[in-house]
Amino acid sequence: METNYLKQLDFYDPSNNKAKVLVAGVGSVGSFTVYALAKMGVKDITIVDPDVVESTNLNVQVYGMNCSEQSRKVDALSEFVLKTCGIYLRKYPVRINSEVAYIPRTFYDVFILAADEKGLGKWVIDNIDFDFLLAGTTGGEYSNLFSFPKSDKESIDYWLNILTMEIEPRPCTQEGCIDMSFLISSHIVRAFRQWATSNRYNTHLFLDGSTGNSYEVFSSSLSKKTRGE
Repeated sequence: METNYLKQLDFYDPSNNKAKVLVAGVGSVGSFTVYALAKMGVKDITIVDPDVVESTNLNVQVYGMNCSEQSRKVDALSEFVLKTCGIYLRKYPVRINSEVAYIPRTFYDVFILAADEKGLGKWVIDNIDFDFLLAGTTGGEYSNLFSFPKSDKESIDYWLNILTMEIEPRPCTQEGCIDMSFLISSHIVRAFRQWATSNRYNTHLFLDGSTGNSYEVFSSSLSKKTRGE
C-alpha cells in the first residue's frame, strides 16, 4: 500500500521538500530518528555507523528485535526501514570521525550527529560542510539537543564550549532507556521539520525525561531572528 501523507501536509509535505539527510550514528537515538524521518516522508537518507548490534542495546534500538546479534547496525536499520517504510537507505559502515569526510557532499544538506564519541563534535565542525546540523545526546533521564546552520558562528562557538565541559560518568545501568530514545529522537525530527519548512531553530534545548518537559537553554541572535524575536 502506498503511503498517503494527507494528515501531515500542513506540517510537512514530502512532495515539496527534497531534504537530504545524513545521520551519523544509528544506535538508540539515531535509529529512531531515521525511522521517524522515513515515516514522515524523507526519502533521501544516508546512515553512517561502523558498529554491530549487541545484546545489551537490543532493547533501545528500533531494529533490535528484528536482527541477529553482531549484524551491522546499518544493515539492520536499512532492512527494517525498507520493510516498514518502503524507503532505501544509503549506508556506510565506516567510522564517523574519519571516513565521513569522503561521503559526497551532494548526498546531504542536513547533518544529524547521533553519536557521542569524545571529540567528534569539533571534528564535524572542522571537516564537514553542512547546511544545517542537529546534535542530540542522552544520558539517564536527561537529553540535550543542539541545532544550527553552518553560518551561525555564535551557536557553533557555544556548542563547542559545551563539548569541553566534563560530564560526570554514569553507571552502565543508567546509560539509556527506550522512552528517552523516543524523547530525543522526536525532538530531533521536530527540529528538522521546523528548519526544513521555515528555517527556524533553537540553538540548545534541554529535555527533562523525568517530567517530559523541554526548556530553551540558549538561542543565538540569528536563531531568534529566524523566529521573529
